Amino acid sequence: MSCAEQNVSEFGFANLPTSTVHQARLCLFEPTRRPTYQVREMRTSWGKAKIKGKIGQGHADVLEAMFWSCADWRNDLEGRIELLVDTYQLRKIANGGKQGSFEQLQTVLEDLMGVLVDVDIPARGVTACGHVIDQIVRSKIEIDRRGSLNGRFCDTPRHYMKVTLGPVFLVLIGADLHLRYDPLPLAQLQFGVAQALARHVLSHRSAPRGGYHLDRLLEAVGAGDPEKMSNRRREIRKDAEGLKALGIDIQSGRVFVSKIPTQIHKAAQPAVSEL
Repeated sequence: MSCAEQNVSEFGFANLPTSTVHQARLCLFEPTRRPTYQVREMRTSWGKAKIKGKIGQGHADVLEAMFWSCADWRNDLEGRIELLVDTYQLRKIANGGKQGSFEQLQTVLEDLMGVLVDVDIPARGVTACGHVIDQIVRSKIEIDRRGSLNGRFCDTPRHYMKVTLGPVFLVLIGADLHLRYDPLPLAQLQFGVAQALARHVLSHRSAPRGGYHLDRLLEAVGAGDPEKMSNRRREIRKDAEGLKALGIDIQSGRVFVSKIPTQIHKAAQPAVSEL
């Protein structure tokens, strides 16, 4: 169970999203599990973005797992969103149900703190520039050691991690359309291009009756390099079963969708939580 049902933010919504629509549509995350440090500029019919840093689908896995599994959250005195996160649960979800290393998680979090994102989304009235995560500190709150690790008692005290989101995600959560879905099946996909395709498809309320053209979707997620297209198609085919579990079916160069995650609507109530 996530923290999404526990609080109500000052933006007027009771639930934190797993993600938001334009994170996928503007390709904020490179369509690979092995991103490189670079400056990318994306221009689409939904808006534009400039990303400077190293941020790929593994980084999206960590962020989505963070929102999905956080134990609590609040708005701080400056209006920023703070998340209370159990790093064990975070690593387990972000690594597809397997226990990842803390060193690997730390590297991803450092990348998320270092990347600079500039977004302009006219339809949502969003213009923002800044980092994805502003600050990470150890919380004073101790995790209940009864059953905190694989249902076993843990002798060593563990504390939650407190994550303060940066201005870009603060604005996206406040103004963008919310997506709610379990991030684990996405994290279990083998290839980053399949993850990027799934995130893009699931950011839409509906799909064309005749399905999407696979190659056009690859272009839409930033994987349309003609010299590498055959490799990307092969990776999509290898992840076909995992995509099917998400309701995305690959058939003869077309992509059909059978289910769409719920859009979260916002209610006007004040924030209440303290960490």
